Amino acid sequence: MSPDVQASYYFTQLKDTYDQHYLGGKVTKSFGKGKFTSDLRYFNSYDLGQALVGSISNQMYTSSFSYQLKHHLFNVGYQKVDGSEALPYLKGAGPYTPTTVMVSYFSLPHESTWWLRYDYNFAGLGLPGLVLSNKYLHGFNARIAGNSAEKKEWEGDTELAYTM
Repeated sequence: MSPDVQASYYFTQLKDTYDQHYLGGKVTKSFGKGKFTSDLRYFNSYDLGQALVGSISNQMYTSSFSYQLKHHLFNVGYQKVDGSEALPYLKGAGPYTPTTVMVSYFSLPHESTWWLRYDYNFAGLGLPGLVLSNKYLHGFNARIAGNSAEKKEWEGDTELAYTM
């Protein structure tokens, strides 16, 4: 594949617990004076063997679209969780999703999430490696077993990161 197109597939199996398949695709193209990137991800998780943590039947779809113009990055996205369980992942290792942020993972059963993100790369001011990121995520329509009320959540994060 060309440098502008990336595809990936991962498979995870936790014995007698669950299998998880991941399929992702990313396309970056020049657009005007900047670059447009689309990032699509799909997870399919299901219980396995003795199902030691119970029944798992979960699919998650993520679409993210970014536009980078010089040192500015604008991003918008949407994620949908299908299934009566949250997206499974190992404790201490967050899922590979754009919605994995400081407090929440936005991966509850039936949850839909949209987000906005803006990054500024200070390389434009002579400080390469310094990036300011602002994110806002809004999750809704989550359903927790045993609770008929719709769960909503939101998170806003500002992060200043320096990479050496």
